[in-house]
Amino acid sequence: DKETRLLAHFYAFVYFPNPRLGNYHSRLVRDRVRYADDVWCAGGKIVRSLREMSKGRGYVSVHVRRGDFQWKPMKIDAEEWLRSMTRSGFEPDTGQVVYVATDEADGTFFDPFREHYELRFLSDFEGIAGLDGLDPNLVGMLDQVVASGGERFVGTYFSSFSAYVGRMRGYRG
Repeated sequence: DKETRLLAHFYAFVYFPNPRLGNYHSRLVRDRVRYADDVWCAGGKIVRSLREMSKGRGYVSVHVRRGDFQWKPMKIDAEEWLRSMTRSGFEPDTGQVVYVATDEADGTFFDPFREHYELRFLSDFEGIAGLDGLDPNLVGMLDQVVASGGERFVGTYFSSFSAYVGRMRGYRG
């Protein structure tokens, strides 16, 4: 069906009847199919900066998907996001640093968030990470690296971007 996008991870389509063979190939993808060093280096600079800003508490991260999302019911408003963040252990009104990975172009969408959290976006780190010299095709990957470094993460349900951040968090331990 040309009207349907199927975005999923490789392991949703490949089945190995032998679990040892399946584990081997999962580890092979985990260890060898990875982002370029430029992405990890720039992401590491931003993660270090966010950890310094958080004064030892560590930052938390959220992926707010708003753009061309296929599942319209998942495009929730700011108040529902705030409720979800609170349920997930984000501490409102404590000055907690929250890194926001998003495709939302209207910055006013995040005004309710700003009442409770100290927000940071990728654009806040242009100088630190050398974003002007980074291939624009790598920016989404960089957003994922930074989001995966948070102490906690809340993502958008059905988003392959959020799902991969979850996997990266697992790889990080």
